Amino acid sequence: MIKKKKRPVIIVGHGAKFNMKMIIELGEKLNAPIMTIFKGKGQIADHHPLGCGVLSRSGTPIASYFMNEADLIIAIGTSFSNHTGITPKKPTIQIDFDPLTLAKFHPVDVEVFGEIGRTVELLNNEKYGEKINQRTEIKERWQIWQSEKHKRLKENRNNGISSTAIFDALKKQHQKMRLCVSM
Repeated sequence: MIKKKKRPVIIVGHGAKFNMKMIIELGEKLNAPIMTIFKGKGQIADHHPLGCGVLSRSGTPIASYFMNEADLIIAIGTSFSNHTGITPKKPTIQIDFDPLTLAKFHPVDVEVFGEIGRTVELLNNEKYGEKINQRTEIKERWQIWQSEKHKRLKENRNNGISSTAIFDALKKQHQKMRLCVSM
């Protein structure tokens, strides 16, 4: 199934947290955007060339865009809660070490029950042929979203402080704290 598709995406959940190095290697091999569910947030950096942020109804538009454009979903270590917002119209492979999570909230085409690290290692040993390189498109989508957030930051609707302004202030404070800690 992976060999036949040109625009796969990888969605990771909390269950994949100990295997991210190998999962990112698989993503690089497939040129596949990598997104997380909320419980997996931060497992791949947003600034990684394949990182797309969180996929959910309140996640990033980057993750939603690439999930919608995908011709295959490879879900690793996630049970697809109802909030995730994954379309059942896409062919889906789900890999998990817990058999009770397989197809629990979302119909899947291929259920893979196994230790995630070993399963991804086996997938990394395969040859898949040419895949569409989506890195440039990922970068462009992040730039569009950052531009939109910057535009919203300047808007004034006379309804108090916007959530965009609050998150921008928190982000700046977090950056200052990281700088202080690294000194």
